[in-house]
Amino acid sequence: MGSLRLIIGLILALVISSFGVINMKPVTVAYYQGSINLPLFYVLLAVFACGFIVAWFGGALDRLKFRGQIGKLKREVKTLENNLDEVREKSGKLLTMGDTQIDESAAARDEPTSTMDSRSQMSLSPRESKAK
Repeated sequence: MGSLRLIIGLILALVISSFGVINMKPVTVAYYQGSINLPLFYVLLAVFACGFIVAWFGGALDRLKFRGQIGKLKREVKTLENNLDEVREKSGKLLTMGDTQIDESAAARDEPTSTMDSRSQMSLSPRESKAK
């Protein structure tokens, strides 16, 4: 890609220089209180350079503004990632605590319930089971 840019740049320089050689006839440039005779190529080159500088300056201001926005957005992303990590950590603790509580409560409920059911079934007489 770099060699392609070099070749294009050389071709562009050759075209511009040949244009300059062809257009070396002097032209009169008048400005408020005076006039000057310059070759046409120099006048065109100066106008092009002024336009380039104005466009570059405008682009530089936009780049500065966008860099500021990028920095702000990166800080926001970092803050949100930190918040997400904290929430994940808290939810992981809650899930772990919840799992142990669920396991303990399930174990506590299963044992007495199963023994109670079997005891209640054993102790019931046929009349009590029909009434129930």
